[in-house]
Amino acid sequence: MRFLGTIVAWLAASVIAYVLASIASTQVVLSGVESVGRDVPLNVNIDTTVADIAGLRSYFVVILIGFAIAFFVANLVAAMLPALAPIAYPVGGGMAVAVALFIMKSRYGVMPILGAQTELGLWLQIAAGVLGGLAFELFRPRTEEERAQRLDGRLARRRRSV
Repeated sequence: MRFLGTIVAWLAASVIAYVLASIASTQVVLSGVESVGRDVPLNVNIDTTVADIAGLRSYFVVILIGFAIAFFVANLVAAMLPALAPIAYPVGGGMAVAVALFIMKSRYGVMPILGAQTELGLWLQIAAGVLGGLAFELFRPRTEEERAQRLDGRLARRRRSV
């Protein structure tokens, strides 16, 4: 059951990161259009955003694969360095997106995700990866030991605040 929960968390995290990355990419591109004096009506903005979410499926596959690798590595880091466990998956998600974009740019010579061509756009893509990693951290199944440690931490914080 834990394996199935991990798969569901991985898929949910990938969908969240992909949707946020697609929205960010679209908005950065449309902002560039507006910066050259062209007005983008709200209905065009919404239609373009929805079309990009539906149309960038290959980017979704890249995020799925990147997250699978990154979350595996993050799990190893969290096991070896428990103090880093709370940030391992968000950092892994951000790194997965950053590395994927770097590999795509190196492979194709151009950034295939138009919204990541600017510095702001690149950071928004990485932020989408971080939020996807955070979603994985929140949704993933916990071992009994992790639940006990979490409960102990909450009880300790309550004692200190009283």
